[in-house]
Amino acid sequence: SFGVLKRRFRILVSRPEYSYAVQSKIVCAAAALHNFLRIHEPMNFLDEDDEYDVDNHPFLANVAVVPGRRILAVTQAETDRANARRDAITLSMWAHY
Repeated sequence: SFGVLKRRFRILVSRPEYSYAVQSKIVCAAAALHNFLRIHEPMNFLDEDDEYDVDNHPFLANVAVVPGRRILAVTQAETDRANARRDAITLSMWAHY
């Protein structure tokens, strides 16, 4: 969740002083670093309560869990959809800026 990122990367909490282009890169970089740390430092979690309850979460019911890790596997189709959505949001933000 975004709350986990905000606790780990305090720059996401402060008032933005950067352009939208830089802000979007900061958020993406924070998410990438967070995911990298979850993969390579699995014991370095903020709080146990921050973990998803895959069995009881309605949006995660059909998502595969990687055995031996507490991260979720994401298909290429899901990545493509997320990238397209991100790009559409970015274009909309620029159009209304």
